[in-house]
Amino acid sequence: PEAVSATQFAGPDQLRTRTSSAPGRSVIDIVNAQPGWLLEANGVLHPRGSEYDVQYVINGIPLYDNRSPAFAQSLGIDEFESMTMRTSGFPAEFGRSLGGVVEIKTDHDAVPGLHGQLTLQGGSFDQKSGFASLQYGEGKNNFGISGEGFLTDRYLDPPVEQNFTNHGSGGSVAGRFERNWNAADSTQMYFTSHRTGFLVPDELLQEAAGQRQDRSAAETLGQVSHTHLFSPNVILQVRGMVRDTSAELWSNPLSTPILPTQDRGFRESYLGASISVKLGSHEFKTGADALFDSIHENFGYVITAYSLDGVDIFDPSVPPVFHFADQRTGRQQSAFVQDQWHHGNWALTAGVRVDHYSIVEDETAWSPRLGAAYSVPSAGLVLRASYDRIFQPPAIENLLLASTDLVNQLGGQGAFLPLRPARGNYFEAGFSKSLLSKLRLDGTWYLRRVDNFSDDSLLFNTGVSFP
Repeated sequence: PEAVSATQFAGPDQLRTRTSSAPGRSVIDIVNAQPGWLLEANGVLHPRGSEYDVQYVINGIPLYDNRSPAFAQSLGIDEFESMTMRTSGFPAEFGRSLGGVVEIKTDHDAVPGLHGQLTLQGGSFDQKSGFASLQYGEGKNNFGISGEGFLTDRYLDPPVEQNFTNHGSGGSVAGRFERNWNAADSTQMYFTSHRTGFLVPDELLQEAAGQRQDRSAAETLGQVSHTHLFSPNVILQVRGMVRDTSAELWSNPLSTPILPTQDRGFRESYLGASISVKLGSHEFKTGADALFDSIHENFGYVITAYSLDGVDIFDPSVPPVFHFADQRTGRQQSAFVQDQWHHGNWALTAGVRVDHYSIVEDETAWSPRLGAAYSVPSAGLVLRASYDRIFQPPAIENLLLASTDLVNQLGGQGAFLPLRPARGNYFEAGFSKSLLSKLRLDGTWYLRRVDNFSDDSLLFNTGVSFP
């Protein structure tokens, strides 16, 4: 009754008893089961029509890049404790990517002694996967280490029924350390490294020609957070993260109609802090964070066929060979303040955040947020409404290439449009009604208006996309 928007929650029991999924899609399938989310090909989530702009928050630290199987090694769901999914009514602490937000908490295991878990899975298309973890708790300390791996002959969604060249494999290792220093201070450290390699599924003509294209995605991430209780009503949290992400594409000489290559990646550093204060029926929170990115891109192609079976694929003016390489550093900063107020049957939220973005453009925006909920306990009814002002920088995948004016080099004509951050307004109204104390009926109306709406252009079925 105190939520100003319909927020979905998946707890430990739901994660453990989830339906079996293809490799890389356990997290995605749980999110897709919630209202407001849809899947495009290859596991790309679309919350309420957004093409990009899905934000994952792991232990309070946000990740803004695409986490679908074709872009990055998936998040290992067996090491997670809970997930919270939002499509509206975003508190001011959330920003940058607001098509939808998926908050994830890793498993918090305080059981003393040595204990572990093992999960094995097999299925069609020669699928094999496994997860193993060990935890040890003693006194104020808790340690954990886990690893997972998979093999499959159907990693992506193939463009033809024959499922050509669709082998995939991957693995990851993760470690966690928690220390409760005293009643007021605790520290958590988390590390993970994962890598996936897979073949790009061929179409009929490509398979007949002997095409083979290999993709790989890798990420190494380390984060640390510290929590300090000044009093039962005042809490300080400080978090930091460093991660390296890379993606590569290799094509053999028989690739058709194009032979592309790619080697891109970025290093990202994050630092954030927030302080929460409970004062009577108010819950205040304020904080700030900063992101520092170092991006490198290397992309090229050779056109091997301008037409196939009499069908034109490329315009004759498109050059047969192209190469692009660039690197750039960027930064993003934000600050916010918000309040949640509960009084009687009313719940109100209000907040504002300011964002500064400086990578391919330099812009600053203010984003107010408002929400209200009114409950009628005797009728088992809750009425809700919310407003979110959003500011969303463009996606980081191939950002430098897509933001460079190459119209003349690629044989085209026309104007070049720079990649600017999207700005928009989200409105929502809805209700929740309990039925027979066993069921709940939720209804939602929403409206999104966005300028500079972000979309992607896909290079055939390679999984390489450009914002």
